[in-house]
Amino acid sequence: APVIVKHLRALDSSDLSRGVERENILIYSLALAETEDGITQSFQSIDSVVKTDVSICIAVLSVLIFVSAALTIYIAYRVTSSMIRPILDLLVVIEDINRQ
Repeated sequence: APVIVKHLRALDSSDLSRGVERENILIYSLALAETEDGITQSFQSIDSVVKTDVSICIAVLSVLIFVSAALTIYIAYRVTSSMIRPILDLLVVIEDINRQ
């Protein structure tokens, strides 16, 4: 079925200040009917690929989070140990002084 579309056409395309003219243009629209299965069929092959990619990404991120947490705990242990050892040595020296 034709559709009437209102369109503005420039009177002089080299000089737009001369104004425009309103035109009514008939446009014929065509529609194609497609079933839902037909539309989603192209996405079904992509669906399995996306699920595989998401599973791989989740696994990689989980390993990355675990490794970073373990590294953080190890660094915290090393820093704490390096601060506590001199304090414990000082405690031993003070206890020896107190015994004398």
